[in-house]
Amino acid sequence: YWLENQTEEKINQDKLLPLAGLYKHLLKIPSAYVIMATARQCIEADFNYISERLGDADHFIYRQLGDSQSGVTLKLNPLKRLLNLKQFKNAAVTMFEDNIDYLNGVCDGLNRETNKVYIPSNQGF
Repeated sequence: YWLENQTEEKINQDKLLPLAGLYKHLLKIPSAYVIMATARQCIEADFNYISERLGDADHFIYRQLGDSQSGVTLKLNPLKRLLNLKQFKNAAVTMFEDNIDYLNGVCDGLNRETNKVYIPSNQGF
């Protein structure tokens, strides 16, 4: 269903999620390293939407074409690699998520203290 609706027209009709304001604020803080992670498969229209309406994150995790792994592992594996880098070893981590299963699965899998913030949306579970 979601692949059928992944067109530039539909993407441009997307509404910003409740965290858009906080996201934009965090991008302005030099000491914050902002990671956007979505289980969505992205096309050029997605990247344009994000760049134009939100601003680009320091790092972006998204589903590659043909990738059918779970949303938890899709987000968890690259996050673990990033957080194992020397500059992030002692960094405070806060994860905002609109899917409670992803939030719990990723945070539990990180094996480090993580502030979990569940923000329900019309797109999450």
